[in-house]
Amino acid sequence: DVGSDVAYMMAGTDWHPTMKGIDEVTGWSASEFSVQFDKRSYRSAAYQSAAASASISVVLQAIEKTGTMDDDILREYIANAYFPTVKSNLTFDENGQAFGGSVMLQFVSGEDSSDAMVVYPPEKAAEGYSIIYPMPTWEGKDCIQVSDCELNGKLNGTCAPDGTCVCTNPNDRSIGVGPTALCTNISEDFTHVSASYIAVGYSLFAIQTFLSLICMAWTLTFRK
Repeated sequence: DVGSDVAYMMAGTDWHPTMKGIDEVTGWSASEFSVQFDKRSYRSAAYQSAAASASISVVLQAIEKTGTMDDDILREYIANAYFPTVKSNLTFDENGQAFGGSVMLQFVSGEDSSDAMVVYPPEKAAEGYSIIYPMPTWEGKDCIQVSDCELNGKLNGTCAPDGTCVCTNPNDRSIGVGPTALCTNISEDFTHVSASYIAVGYSLFAIQTFLSLICMAWTLTFRK
């Protein structure tokens, strides 16, 4: 269990509920098939379930298009046609092997395993999603997920791949990296420094100034 570190990781699969496409027989999308399957079986639909549904759909489509139940005619039709199913548009090669193409999943937020979305190829990607590559660095992930740069509506910038915050306001400046990344408009008037540190700084400055004046006086006195 990698927890939230799963964000932006990728994996391949033959089917996923976020795939595009409509089954010609049922009129269901992959997402709608998943919902209907869950209702009737009380478990989540896997790619094997989608494959079984697609197989039935292919046969029904072939029967409807040919108007016959003859095995030879159906076999010939299936071998040369394509079939819109919940598992994408299926075709068959010369060996009778179904080909629908695999898809690439990417975990979006890392909150849980259910937020994986199809991101590639583009024609099968979930609506509004595309592959994010290269993935952000570990600091970049922490910036996106944990820091105040983009989190919880506190948007004041955009997380860069190196984990720093690219500020929206040109008068702001970026501080921190990863979980501490933030844009701030703090000016250089030391108001963000504690009073004790300011006091120490002024004291050291005063001592240095005093010593510098002594050195100058000694130089002027003994310059010859």
